[in-house]
Amino acid sequence: MESKSVINKELKINCEIVQSTDHYKILYELLKNRKHSISHKEMPTYEEHEEFCKNNPYRLWFILFSGDSPIGTFYLTEDNRIGINLIDGQVQVFSTVIEYIINSYKPLPSKPSVVPNAFFCNISPTNTKLIEASKEQGGSITQLSVKF
Repeated sequence: MESKSVINKELKINCEIVQSTDHYKILYELLKNRKHSISHKEMPTYEEHEEFCKNNPYRLWFILFSGDSPIGTFYLTEDNRIGINLIDGQVQVFSTVIEYIINSYKPLPSKPSVVPNAFFCNISPTNTKLIEASKEQGGSITQLSVKF
């Protein structure tokens, strides 16, 4: 595996870019343990998950580790969306990851009505810890999404 990038030395949080079948297995285990979901209601089969990973729809996709233990993921999309999923949704860890993303990556250039000029994050309304962490990092609610 590729060496890990340090996100926070004190909390021993690192990240590693998703790039191998070993990563797909880790991602599947993390997905099985996810508490908050926007993208799916039913757990995909491993084969469906692997196909999704191989056709990676993200600009960048990382696995988060505490030491050597996987604790979640984050990704950036081509429309400047941030996705963060942690198995232990500690506000401090969410805040640390958000801060790392903002300090390490730049949003892609904006395109009217397609790509905003800043990063944004869709958050499950039940994920109060990520909402709190987003506000701690200067985030503000800009819209409410409704699913039909």
